[in-house]
This record gives sequence, structure tokens and C-alpha cells, in this order.
Amino acid sequence: MTKKPRQSKTPKSGRSQRLELSPEESLKRMKAFHERKEALIAAIRKGKNRSVPA
Repeated sequence: MTKKPRQSKTPKSGRSQRLELSPEESLKRMKAFHERKEALIAAIRKGKNRSVPA
């Protein structure tokens, strides 16, 4: 008899759909990356440690 996985109380949000960006929007995001870099690094550090095999 196999166990069924538990249903979580909050549904997984998943990733949103990838947006089609115009060349102007892409350039604007590239120029603003230095402002978002710290938040991106912090989010990565909070995530799972994927270097350790399960």
C-alpha cells in the first residue's frame, strides 16, 4: 500500500508566464539590473541549497 502525498493548505503559486519584451523594455531592464541585483541575491540565498544531493 503506497501513501498518497499530502495536500498542502496553500496551493503552490508556480512561476508566472514569461512576458514578450520589446527591445526597449529589455534595454531598460538591463540598465536597471544593478538596482535589482541585491534583492535577487537575497532571494537566491533564502532558497534551497541545491548543491547537496538529496
